[in-house]
Amino acid sequence: MYYSKNKINGSIVTISSEIKGLNVNDNINIFTVNPNKLITYNFKNNIINECNYIEECQLIYIVNLLKSTVIKRIESSETPIALLHSGSLGSSIILCIAVQYLKSQNKDIHVFTMNYMNELGNTTSIYDFECNLLVELLDVKLTKLNFNINDIKDNIDNIIYQTESYDLNTVRTSIMNYIFAKKIKETTNYKVFLSGIGTDELFKGDLYYNPNIILSTQDTDESYKMKLYNLKYIHTINPNKEFDLLKANKCFNAFGLKIKFPFLDKEFIRYIKSIDGIFKPFYNDNEDNLLKMAYKNEYPILSISNIINKPKKKFQDYICDSLSQSYILALSKICMFNETHCYKTIYNKYYPNI
Repeated sequence: MYYSKNKINGSIVTISSEIKGLNVNDNINIFTVNPNKLITYNFKNNIINECNYIEECQLIYIVNLLKSTVIKRIESSETPIALLHSGSLGSSIILCIAVQYLKSQNKDIHVFTMNYMNELGNTTSIYDFECNLLVELLDVKLTKLNFNINDIKDNIDNIIYQTESYDLNTVRTSIMNYIFAKKIKETTNYKVFLSGIGTDELFKGDLYYNPNIILSTQDTDESYKMKLYNLKYIHTINPNKEFDLLKANKCFNAFGLKIKFPFLDKEFIRYIKSIDGIFKPFYNDNEDNLLKMAYKNEYPILSISNIINKPKKKFQDYICDSLSQSYILALSKICMFNETHCYKTIYNKYYPNI
């Protein structure tokens, strides 16, 4: 679609689907309507406004495409598959899709989650209630695994050795990953699991996409580069960068377990990246907005359990606790209130020349 404007007063001269249909002369400028844009023409003021739009069919395609990625990973598994659930939106959507399919196949469904228990024996997870409610509404088997400060003390050296990193946030979250995998290995025969990792990288769910930080709800150059960077390196890990996939894989592989990530299916990533970033805003502190638009009506149970409205907490993947204050305090005590030095010292013990 093309349109021409008068160079002097900016009024619309011609609108046409082909350039040859425009009244081309030296007094006009020619403009092209960009993909994923909608133009509206005001007859009274003779002006054109260009705006973004997203068709309902795109939301339906997201739903159907993700469903196919989940089913593909379930069917390709040679052993029974279980689910890791934190109460987050991503893991909840994967859970709903998997439960719907597995029930249609008359197959068993087993969900695992984990919390950090403080010194009083209580969990401070903000997702624990929603996680329990969703599983109860879906009527599936839930196994809740807990860990405490003693589990951290007993495993901290092995965790840093296994993840090959001393990065503060990597170690903090890997502690939960490693102990989770260890306890799953000790309590079940499941070997393969589905996870909701990948939503933040695809749908701008991280806090640095917040408009209060980047000062825009649009996919600015900076946030777009950050999103692509996170997607490109989500499979990697090194001493000073923390990325979910390899971190999780290393922890679970240590116990002969495998995690599958439906959100990071190549076809699904390709399609989501093709959608204009304006449709993935951090709207009113509401992250993963496009994903919520797609699934709000598909699975009403997500609204009933309040998961679709619950704000995301930092570092959450498939563990309910998500670095609570009591958990951070416990780590500080173990490390004599100098975590960075503690982790680097342990790292150097195993990798002295790196």
